[in-house]
Amino acid sequence: MRILKNILLIIIIAAVGAGVFIYALNQESGQAAQTDNVIISEFMASNKSCIADEEGEYSDWIEIYNPTEQSKNLYGLGLSNEKDSVKWVLPSITLEPKGRLVVFASGKASLGANAVSQHASFKLKASGGGIYLTNSAGQIIDQIEYKDQQSNVSLGRDENDISQWLEFENATPGFSNDEEGFEAFKASRVTQVTGLIITEVMPSNKTVYADNNGNFNDYIEIYNEGEQAINLEGFCLSDNEDNISKWQFPAVTIEPGEYLTVFASGEDEQSTDTDNKILHTSFQISAYKETIIFADTLGLIIDSVTVTETPSDYAYSRIQQGDGSYGDEWEKTVYLSPGFANSAQGNAQFEQNQEVALGPIVINEVMISNSSYMQEEDGEYYDWIELYNSGDQAVDIGEYSLSDDPNYPVKFKFPSVTINAGEYLTVMASGLGENQEMDNADGDSVKKKYIHTNFKLSSSGEVLILFNSDVKVLDRYNLFDLPRDVSLGRMSNESALFYFTQPTPNAVNSSPSKGIVAAPLPKIAAGSYDAAQQITLSSTTPDAKIYYTLDGTEPTQNSTAYSAPVSMSATGMIRAVAVKDGYIQSEVTSNTYFIAEQHSLPLVSIVTDPYNLFDETTGIYELGPNPQLIEGSTTHYEVANYLEQGPESERPASFEVFDENGQQVFVQDVAIRIQGGFSRDCAQKSFAIMARSEYGKGSMEYAFFNDRPFTEYQSIILRQGGQDQNIAKIKEMVALSLVEGKGLNFLIQAWKPYVLYINGEYWGVYFMMEKRNEDFIAQHEGVADPDNMNIMQATTRLKQGSNEEYGKLLDYIRNNDMSQKENFDYIAKYIDTDSFMDEMICEIWVANSDYANMEFYQILPDGKWKQIYYDFCWTFGSSEYPNATHPTLKRRMDDDVTGSTVFAGLLAYKPWRDAFVERFAWALKEIYNPERVIKTIDEIADMIRDEMPAEKAKFGGSVESWEANLENMRVFAKKRGDVIEDQLRNVFSLSSEQKQMLEDAIGEDH
Repeated sequence: MRILKNILLIIIIAAVGAGVFIYALNQESGQAAQTDNVIISEFMASNKSCIADEEGEYSDWIEIYNPTEQSKNLYGLGLSNEKDSVKWVLPSITLEPKGRLVVFASGKASLGANAVSQHASFKLKASGGGIYLTNSAGQIIDQIEYKDQQSNVSLGRDENDISQWLEFENATPGFSNDEEGFEAFKASRVTQVTGLIITEVMPSNKTVYADNNGNFNDYIEIYNEGEQAINLEGFCLSDNEDNISKWQFPAVTIEPGEYLTVFASGEDEQSTDTDNKILHTSFQISAYKETIIFADTLGLIIDSVTVTETPSDYAYSRIQQGDGSYGDEWEKTVYLSPGFANSAQGNAQFEQNQEVALGPIVINEVMISNSSYMQEEDGEYYDWIELYNSGDQAVDIGEYSLSDDPNYPVKFKFPSVTINAGEYLTVMASGLGENQEMDNADGDSVKKKYIHTNFKLSSSGEVLILFNSDVKVLDRYNLFDLPRDVSLGRMSNESALFYFTQPTPNAVNSSPSKGIVAAPLPKIAAGSYDAAQQITLSSTTPDAKIYYTLDGTEPTQNSTAYSAPVSMSATGMIRAVAVKDGYIQSEVTSNTYFIAEQHSLPLVSIVTDPYNLFDETTGIYELGPNPQLIEGSTTHYEVANYLEQGPESERPASFEVFDENGQQVFVQDVAIRIQGGFSRDCAQKSFAIMARSEYGKGSMEYAFFNDRPFTEYQSIILRQGGQDQNIAKIKEMVALSLVEGKGLNFLIQAWKPYVLYINGEYWGVYFMMEKRNEDFIAQHEGVADPDNMNIMQATTRLKQGSNEEYGKLLDYIRNNDMSQKENFDYIAKYIDTDSFMDEMICEIWVANSDYANMEFYQILPDGKWKQIYYDFCWTFGSSEYPNATHPTLKRRMDDDVTGSTVFAGLLAYKPWRDAFVERFAWALKEIYNPERVIKTIDEIADMIRDEMPAEKAKFGGSVESWEANLENMRVFAKKRGDVIEDQLRNVFSLSSEQKQMLEDAIGEDH
């Protein structure tokens, strides 16, 4: 018989797979079970939360089992906890073959076979005792005598040997004593209560949401997504799976569509105000890891969620989907909305219902993405915080503090400064601190106009808290996703927060907007589809109007008004914006749909106003109105739109990434610009993708490369193969792949192949790569400050910092005898000679004739100069030097070649030269053996081969020519080892041992 029928949600009583132990029983006077009779098959003498009876009580229980193939009527059988007396007689209940009956040992005998549950008139003792099953004549037909019992752990018979008793951490009342039975038991522990879910948990509420006592306690939010009001009296919340009924709701009703917030304060009844639905539990929540369980009056779980390591003032929030419903996905977020929906609109409603805590000093206005207001003496526009004295007395705010970290309330402490009644004080959130002077753009020292905090505000999300001298919260803002030059602040005598497109630092706020309209989202996600799709758009902001475009242009209120699903019958994109009177319009959303496309690679999409790329005058992909060829060249330009660099060459765009299944996995508004050197002249051009706060977030939070541990990037590139684009296309990827994971002492860019679409148009194969810059170096070196380094390219080109000290090193090498140990040791203090050695070996083997492509860096203050290995368009042979004969070693030693001064200087020192030869021999064997190189060429070529016909059709060239160039690379791989050996023999005076070492490395005898 199965108790508690018709149930809907699973209860987790204990982890599946927990241990089952053989239990030694005291059966000195026991009697073996008779397999022709019903038997005691399982019991629990300390039931804390395993299974509740029909009244929601957790009584101990005994399971009766019919192991036979015939039905058995239990009428007249007796149960007792004493051997010499029958305390309770079972009613007329029939157990089918292999059937089971659970009897609660509650001490209150049930009446008749039709009772909801069967209750024996005795209880069990956890400290030890016995259970006796007798026939109608009072004779014992089965028994079990036991010692001390653990709570929520049962004793049961082994399903394979009923004479053997086992200890079960996963009890199975009413089901077989095995894993299958436990799964079935869990499935039975469901509830008829529908529509109630947990939607938000705050496990470390420091400053967000004060309770009715003014205290900041953690909270749990319950939502009724059903259509009926539900009285929660007797329902349970718990943070303990072994005690599901830890706290019970009083008589309070949750209406359909209502959110109910429960404070997990530990204060329980003394702080609960049932009339106003202000509830306090008897437990608190751990911010480290906690499972919250919501159960009905029978202890059956309605919903549960496990919260892990959530920062202070962050919520663990169930994600609301585009249609307003909730799925099973959760996120840690500063978008807080206790009492409201988990959406931007719900967050705005929560913020607008918050009241200023104490006053009279309040945060009156904040800007977190500033480019136009309150310019400092150094010419910079820092984010700022405006305080206001709303009282009628002057206040000295000395010892008051501002913080962006609720765990560090005195992060910035104000000096003694008075704000008169009705006056303002604006401070810069610059991170520069209390120093009264700063350097301007010319390097001159100037005095600051304003007070500066020692922390910055983040445009991607931030809390800002004002504390008084007693470290009590006076005011608090939750800051996130504010558009550039839009502030957030208060209006006079109103507690709600408003948005201002015309900020007014140090003045009365005016012309408020009530909020920012939630961005329009499609019901069908962007991605690849086999057939046409109907795209439905919606915004969670009530009464918002949506406008859209299909040509890449940015939508405005003059664009097409959305009124019905948009048909996408061919590959394209839809850009949409939502507007509402009194609100700031939403961000523009861009979503690309690939209809019936066949690709062997994952996809990326750039969506931008065509004017940004292809306008004849201003488009950054075009030659422009006044192109100029380099003197003597017929293909390369020195003046063209696509040659522009720097911020003025950037254009806004939406950037989407799709996985191998065609699902969108990343989308963000970014800045794009054309990337590369002479490859800009190719019909297919490379792109730099950069996170910019003026367009979207200040970083791209996505793990773009599986072989890198990084989950956040400032920039990446989409490279089309460089000048190798219309030759072999893959030389760079082959060169990088050969050295990846080989422990070489230089930095290597990760890469991954994609097919690019621009505004819905096929644009060929691109290799997404890490972008070489200060952020790339800082990430790989684990450096916190990307500005704290010197970066150089070629011999003297400075990219960042200073080249003065490096120039002195070159002079030292030129003016000293580098064969001497003391001179070599001096250089080795400042140049990582192992890094330089690996760079030269790899550049020489691949025959890189683009000699200026050397980039190196120094981490300040005292790091050594190290190398970055990059750019291999001019490698793997050429028509000038066929059959791998390029004399790279000798050429790298010529005075006019980048790095030759350092290379020649280090080679002059015999121990380094010997180490160079030995390392080269190792590389020939472990990295550049022909079989490995050819395999790498073939593997990478196979990745893109299916795409080559379409790419050649768009940008010119032939697949046959591409295949021929791949074969040239294979020939190079086969012959390069012999050429390198000859070059080393001819340039250096090798010992016989070194010669043999090289011969062994390439696997040939000479």
